[in-house]
Amino acid sequence: MTRCSTIKPVLTLSLFCCITFFATTLIAAPTLSKDDCVKCHETQPAEIKAAGAAHESKINCIDCHAGHKPDSRSNIPLRSQCHEAADHYTLDNCLSCHDPHQPLK
Repeated sequence: MTRCSTIKPVLTLSLFCCITFFATTLIAAPTLSKDDCVKCHETQPAEIKAAGAAHESKINCIDCHAGHKPDSRSNIPLRSQCHEAADHYTLDNCLSCHDPHQPLK
C-alpha cells in the first residue's frame, strides 16, 4: 500500500467529519413562539386563561418554559426563576398547594 492510498481515506473521512460538524452547527433548532404551545398543550393555556392572574396578562409560556425537550433537559422552571422576594416563595413543595398555571386558585 502506498502512502497516497493511505492518506486519501483519512483525508476523506476528515473532510466528511468537518462538513458534518459545521452543517449541524449551522442548522439551528426551530424557535418556538407562545402560539406554538397550544398546538400540543391544550389544557394549560385554557387553565391560564381561566385563572392565570399575572400568568395570563404579564408573562407567556416562553417566559417560564425557556426550553423544550429534547433540546432542554427540563422545561419546568425553578421557583426561584421568577419568585424570590417574599418569604412565602421560599417554602418547599409549592406545587402541593398551587397549580403553576392557576396560582391563585
